[in-house]
Amino acid sequence: MSTAGEPNVKYTVIDDDSTHIDELKVRGHTQRIAVKPKIAALRGYEIITGDGSRDLSDGANSSRGAAGKRVWNVLSF
Repeated sequence: MSTAGEPNVKYTVIDDDSTHIDELKVRGHTQRIAVKPKIAALRGYEIITGDGSRDLSDGANSSRGAAGKRVWNVLSF
């Protein structure tokens, strides 16, 4: 049963031999992508997508189009 006003949320998990990827979409727009390598020496990272609310440019006159930007969490508790 669908309630009026509730957003359409889709959670996708892609898991292969070397990587685990979690993707969260709300109303068809990607909100979060988390990549976790299965190799212990590598750290996981998150991809921030350009949804218009964040400036993803690295400097003046740069354009990323539909690409995202990788970020790593420095501190985790």
